[in-house]
Amino acid sequence: YWFAPVLGFDSSIINAQATAAWGAPTGGTAVLPLTFSYCEFLAQTGGLVPSGTTERTIYFTKSSGVLDCTGPSRNVVPGGFGWLTVNSGSCNTVTIISGIVQSDPGNSVPSSCSTSDLVALRGETVLLPIFDQVNGTGNDATYRVYGYAAFAITGYHFGGQYSWSNPCGGNARCIRGYFTKFTGVSDTFDFGASAPNLGVSLVKLIN
Repeated sequence: YWFAPVLGFDSSIINAQATAAWGAPTGGTAVLPLTFSYCEFLAQTGGLVPSGTTERTIYFTKSSGVLDCTGPSRNVVPGGFGWLTVNSGSCNTVTIISGIVQSDPGNSVPSSCSTSDLVALRGETVLLPIFDQVNGTGNDATYRVYGYAAFAITGYHFGGQYSWSNPCGGNARCIRGYFTKFTGVSDTFDFGASAPNLGVSLVKLIN
């Protein structure tokens, strides 16, 4: 106290209490509109997260070397490379577990994404939707979201000006980094106890 000591009160005990809830993400806004298959996730991690901080270069379908995940055609979705349609005027996409999300066809970064959007993600850990089912081809292709995994970005090559640290080159499209365990607060994702646990736990103060 500043003034109470003149009355003989130097301090007092204050009791405080807060309630928090946590769980795996059930849906939200991904700042990188990219998805990988659950098969690819297992191939990179062995199903264990964290699987270490060893950097891996993950190639998009069509140039992926994990044939068990892509099949002989090397394309899980004909005409699709893993890019998702984005919210109008942005470089992010909203998804939900068991929800269907539209593919952004071709190997180019979605048109409303800018170089600065990708630069802002350098060295960051982002939550990526992981899919377990696909349907359709080209503009009509869709992915079904299985869950969300955290990926630490250490490099990428998406073509042209969308390159950093050059983990691959030419016509290949890839991202380098590693899937990792992540616990934190996110205002852009919801969570629940029934969501698949791919190493991500979100915390929120509820009282």
